[in-house]
Order: sequence, then structure tokens, then C-alpha cells
Amino acid sequence: MATELVPGVVAHLRRVALRSTDSPTSDADLLAAFIANRDEEAFALLVHRHGPMVLGVCQRILGNLADAEDACQATFLVFVRRAGSIRPPAAVGCWLHGVARNVARKARVVAARRRRHETEAGTRPRPEGPDPDLRAVLDRELARLPADFRSAVLLCDLEGATRAEAARRLGWAEGTVASRLARGRELLGRRLLRAGLAATGGVAAGGFSPELAAETVRNGLAWASGLSGVGSPKVLALTHGALRTMTLKKLTLVSLAVFTVGIAGLTLRQALPAAPAQAPPAKAPPSRVDPTVPVKADDKEPLITLRSVPAVVVKTVPTSGAGDVDPELTEIKITFSKDMTDESWSWSYLSDDTQLPSDGDKPIHYEKDKRTCVMKVKLEPGKIYAVWLNSEKYHNFKDADGQSAVPYLLVFKTKKKD
Repeated sequence: MATELVPGVVAHLRRVALRSTDSPTSDADLLAAFIANRDEEAFALLVHRHGPMVLGVCQRILGNLADAEDACQATFLVFVRRAGSIRPPAAVGCWLHGVARNVARKARVVAARRRRHETEAGTRPRPEGPDPDLRAVLDRELARLPADFRSAVLLCDLEGATRAEAARRLGWAEGTVASRLARGRELLGRRLLRAGLAATGGVAAGGFSPELAAETVRNGLAWASGLSGVGSPKVLALTHGALRTMTLKKLTLVSLAVFTVGIAGLTLRQALPAAPAQAPPAKAPPSRVDPTVPVKADDKEPLITLRSVPAVVVKTVPTSGAGDVDPELTEIKITFSKDMTDESWSWSYLSDDTQLPSDGDKPIHYEKDKRTCVMKVKLEPGKIYAVWLNSEKYHNFKDADGQSAVPYLLVFKTKKKD
């Protein structure tokens, strides 16, 4: 049974939600206030600021206002539970855009399943309007922009904020907003043209009614307080589905990292020679100094040797930056400058959309040269792929001495089918 909020709170939340966005408080400060104290006004202002953008994303993907409103509310319920995971704190808009896109895509699958049942039962399905995949191109290309450019475009073009308002909310200088907005629009326009769409200047979302704002705030704060019966069954199903997906994705990444580190460590340990328990240490041969290598003044040992420097990527197939890769390519090859430890690798992705789809039960291996790592893949035509070979978080490409290779970003695009 639904539990009502204290009488009078809903009216208060409605007044707060309808306040102007001309607040000097940044998104980062509002987020901090909500995380620390479950501050009602902070949450209401964030809903009021970003609600139209979130609803717009959901409408473009779903093509139906009622379904879009459910997905919009589910997005903010996910925010209530996962607000502490937003990094950096100023990127609230970017984070909400990504969650809204994922929630709406899931809702679209559910709606399509429902329409199939309606068709089978002889019920006339609701008209959907334009192709939802075509409408969603804008949000797909927005999600691929670098975070700073995406933040500027989201606030100024989708949320209708002025540059001054965007600067206050993001904690940037107004000139920084202007330059990143211009660059973001340029990149987005190029990508939309490649996708066959014309870029438009005014894409701010409409239709975020005062009633929807008040209901979203009310349900979000009730959810934050642990009250039961919050929202409709459809909204709750979307919320729990999104939270479950986020948890599984996080656990998968952690498990993969732990497994990879464990395998690399075990392999390196097995590769080390086993010395007899009582064997005396071997006497080192007299050192010979290469006169072409700089040496320290004190001990005459080289400052740098081929063995001491980390491995670097010297060749990739396909070449990084290539825009005409054959989608029938079945293997990605990475060649390093040194012999590598077998079964040590770290392929990490910029986003789900740019992930390399591996193929087969054991898709990754090193060739006999001990320097070329191969991943078997199944590519799609007309798609951009981006993968870090080592990264800031994962460093499991290691040379034969156990030293991590220098991170390298491989980016390429496959050709479209004729």
C-alpha cells in the first residue's frame, strides 16, 4: 500500500520545483547537499534543471509521452540511489543523460514486447510516429562526445541554459563554456551529418509539466526516505532493472580485473626459475659498459637500457585512426616493442557503444613471436570502436620482466555496407 508524505510537503516541493533555474548554486554543490542531507530543495532544483532534458531523451527513444514520463521518473529514482557514484560531481547532466538513455532503451524493449502481445491478441497497437532509432541518433552521438563538450551542449542546447547559467552550474569560466560549446556543436554537427541528419540549433526539450516535476520530486524524496509503494509498477520495474544492470556491470568489471591480475601474477610466478633451497647465489659476470649509453657518475650503471624501459605499442591491425576498416575483419592484432608475459592483457573500453565484441571461447592469445596479442572479434559495419590497451585503471599488458606497458588508445571505424 502506498505511503503518503506528510501533508503540506507536496505543496512545498511543487513550489520549489517551479522556481527559476537562475540559482547561483552549482550542480556539484546541489549534489553534495543531497548526498549529505537528502536536501529536498537541492533535489527539487536538480529535477527542475535537468528534468526537461531527461524527458526529451526518453521521448526521442520511446516516441510516446506516457512511456517517456515513466522512464523519466525511473531515471531520477536511479539518481536517488546512485547519486554518490557521479564523477566528477559537476557532471550531473551527463550522468542523467546516460542513465535516461539506458532506461528508455530498456523501456522500448518492454514496449515492443507489449505491442507484439497486443498484435497477437488482435488489439490495435498505438501509433509510434517516426522511426525511434532515427530519433535516438541525436542522443547516441551526444553520448559519444567528450564529457566536457557534452556537458556544455546538454546545458545550453538541450536544457536551454544561457552561457552564464551553464558557467555557474558547472563551475567553469564563461569563456570556457563558450569555447567548449562551440567545439561540442561542431563535433556533434559533423557526426549528425555523417549519420544523415541535419544539426539543429534549438533542441531544448519541452513538455516537462509542473505536475510531472512535482510528482518526480515527491517520489524521489519518498524513495530516498525508504517509503514503500513509490511510483507506478512500471516505473519501479524500470528503476530496479536499471539498478540491477549497473550493479552487474560493476561486479563484472571488478571480477574481470581481479581474475586478470590473478592470472597474470600466477603466470609470472610460474615463469620464474625455481632455485635449489641451498644453492649459493650465482656469481655475476664482470659488467661491461656500453660507451653509447649514458651512465651515472657514481656507479657506472646505465641510466636507460632496452630492458629497463616499458614496452610500447609499435603496430596495430587495424591502424589506429583508420576510418575504412573492413567489418569482415576477424582479428585485432597489437604488437609491442618487447617480449610480453603470456596471458597478460588489459582491453578496457571507453563506453558500451565502442566496445570490441570478442568472438569464441578463448578469443585472446599471444602469437609465437611473444610480442603480438590477438583478439578474435565480430565487428559491425559503420561503427566506431575504441579500446584502451592498458589504461589509468588497468595495467595488465606486461613485458617478460613483469613491467606494465605504456597505455595506448586504439580507435577505428568500420566501413558501411554497400
